Amino acid sequence: MKPSWDRLMKEFESSETVLVADVDCTAEGEALCNKVGVTGYPTLKYGNPSNLNDYEGARDYDALLEFANTNLGPTCGPDHMDLCNDAEKAKIGLVMDKGLEQLQIDIAELDQIIKSAEEYFESEASKLDVLFEKLREQTLATIQNANKEDLDLLKAVRDHFKKKITKHEEL
Repeated sequence: MKPSWDRLMKEFESSETVLVADVDCTAEGEALCNKVGVTGYPTLKYGNPSNLNDYEGARDYDALLEFANTNLGPTCGPDHMDLCNDAEKAKIGLVMDKGLEQLQIDIAELDQIIKSAEEYFESEASKLDVLFEKLREQTLATIQNANKEDLDLLKAVRDHFKKKITKHEEL
């Protein structure tokens, strides 16, 4: 993927409206990666810098270029009202009318909802990990016990009988 990404960065290096960049999350970029929620590598993010989305598409150059041409650049928002339709402008106006203090409260509430959902997911997923390990151990024990019952010998004798039956049927 790295050669495709490097090629895409070069394609957009002179753009005044689109930034395609990479960040080393193990070095100077660690704080930024933590801030935007990078937990695995490579991770591709796009969108509004204050609320980036995860890119889930193909990672070859052609797919990345098509996505960038279609999805990157200025979008409807308070800084680009000219890109908004009437419904979007009205919604932005309602949100702006709330004021900074109320927006911070609303954002904190929604962030807490997301955090709670993620914590619940992690908690339940860890229970699944425990169950998975228990089931894996039970399955391995069952296989070992079946093999202790001379399973290989039983199958070898069965195959021996089948060969004899086949030879008799051929006569």
